[in-house]
Amino acid sequence: MAEEMGEQGATAPRLVRELGEFREKARAGTHHGESFELTVTDTELEETLAWYAGRHAGVPLPGTRISIDPNGIGLSGKVQLGGLRAEVSGRADVYLQDGIPALSIVELKMGTAALPEFVRFQIEEQLNRQLMLREDELTVTIEALELQEGQLTVRGRIR
Repeated sequence: MAEEMGEQGATAPRLVRELGEFREKARAGTHHGESFELTVTDTELEETLAWYAGRHAGVPLPGTRISIDPNGIGLSGKVQLGGLRAEVSGRADVYLQDGIPALSIVELKMGTAALPEFVRFQIEEQLNRQLMLREDELTVTIEALELQEGQLTVRGRIR
């Protein structure tokens, strides 16, 4: 899939066609029990994150670069926190916990400085709490996450 570029070389915010189609299919309520497999690339995940951030106030991650490899997901970009705009980067392990995606932040930096462990844990807890809150809203059960170089594959069933 060709990468679309927005302002200042950032990936354009959009919901990737395949994800949009799957989202509609899962929400339709007529595919209960059907299995699925979705694969997204680094760029497609960037586009989707930018699309999501543009629709949800308080998600300070537009223009984020993502890199997926078998060992986890890397993230870098500028974030706006109140009046502060800062360069951040980090890596996280991604796994399933009772069929819900979860993450463990391995590294988190602002500029070149590593953020203190308590900050990393607090951000990790907030992100995982948000993922857990969405469990009731999820129209799917996720059975497997597979990380490969440049892509993430999700397998599961539609509820």
